[in-house]
Amino acid sequence: MLEHNPDYLTINQIPFPYYPEDREQVLQGGENIKKYLASSLPNKEEQQTFWEYFGYCMTQDTQFQKFLTLKGNGGTGESVAVSLIQHVVGITNMSSISLQDLNKRFYATGMYGVFLGNGIHYGSSVCNSTEWCFST
Repeated sequence: MLEHNPDYLTINQIPFPYYPEDREQVLQGGENIKKYLASSLPNKEEQQTFWEYFGYCMTQDTQFQKFLTLKGNGGTGESVAVSLIQHVVGITNMSSISLQDLNKRFYATGMYGVFLGNGIHYGSSVCNSTEWCFST
């Protein structure tokens, strides 16, 4: 993370203050998030994928063409994962246009300038309830 600099032109800002002197303390924290991941994603490789995706959601770099689908039984943590990403990215940096609506005329313009698109897809022959996120 870099301190804000007016020479760096961007239309997005992550909604958290930057305190470089607190870096070590912040890196040691996050015990609740670690516990959540240990219960919802016990596989360490899947946790790493989640953290990588999380990081991609905070950049405008699109070279990785990222998209994440979370599928599971109710109450197993998909919504918690999405809420965590939404909270960190910030409501002004995201869009909730459904995948179906992205094919409609002009809807994709609602994704301009955001870090994250997210939504819930219900009722498909492939899946009954899926949380999805994609980073623009």
